[in-house]
Amino acid sequence: LDNISLNNKEQRLQRLTGSIKPNSKEIEINIEGILNESEFKFDGQIPHMQDLINKILPGFNFPNKYKIKGNLHLNKFQYYSQRNKNDSPSIQLNQYPDLEIFLKLDKLNYNDLNIQKLSSIINKKENIIEIDDMQMNCLEGKSLATLRVKQSKDYDFAIDGALLLENINIHRLFKEFKNFDQELLKAHHLKGSLTAQLKLNINTSSSMEIQESNLNVSGPYAIKNGELKSFEPLIELNKWLRKNKLLSTMIKVKEFDNIIFGEIKNNLNFQSRLF
Repeated sequence: LDNISLNNKEQRLQRLTGSIKPNSKEIEINIEGILNESEFKFDGQIPHMQDLINKILPGFNFPNKYKIKGNLHLNKFQYYSQRNKNDSPSIQLNQYPDLEIFLKLDKLNYNDLNIQKLSSIINKKENIIEIDDMQMNCLEGKSLATLRVKQSKDYDFAIDGALLLENINIHRLFKEFKNFDQELLKAHHLKGSLTAQLKLNINTSSSMEIQESNLNVSGPYAIKNGELKSFEPLIELNKWLRKNKLLSTMIKVKEFDNIIFGEIKNNLNFQSRLF
């Protein structure tokens, strides 16, 4: 392959170079190019694919009974979720080939969130995806995750796994995730560095939209060099204390406007809605 371009309504594949070598057992693939606006490189194999070319060229779709394995390197990838959840497309894992991929992604933009140096081992078999050793740099810190995603007969997803966060900027975390769709505690109230070791159990729709009534997260966490600023419930408490002459002489009520702490440790355990 030498400087080949392939386009359809959704994807633009340009400057495709490399080689595809079929033999009696597998197809060896060594290619690189530009997919949409991202440079990529793939080095791997597709086993048991004697009739692959005849089947995929007309519709540009991979038959789902086949498996793709190898190493995939992308320099950047952008994803923006649908503003209207009803517009999000349904995903059916059985429509896609099985995978055994080592992924390296230099830059990932997910809505307003910027992630660097993402790497992971991805295994897909039928309706199950296992994501192992997923490491990334984001929000001024690092994270490590292991996830298992299973799709039901109704095409909903159950996601189980573990997430390790190290030195995450908690202000940016709330800001980038739109305050987790709640109004009580917001990004402008918070400052500090979050470290946590969490277990996750999440159910989503067929379009991977999280169902808030089926969200469970638990585990220890610590916040260092933290601040809680202009938090409305504490401001109201402050006003009440000022009116109580006895308590106001024992408690320095000004400290409630801006609470500063070196470190807080606790265990997080919530189900369904976070707030």
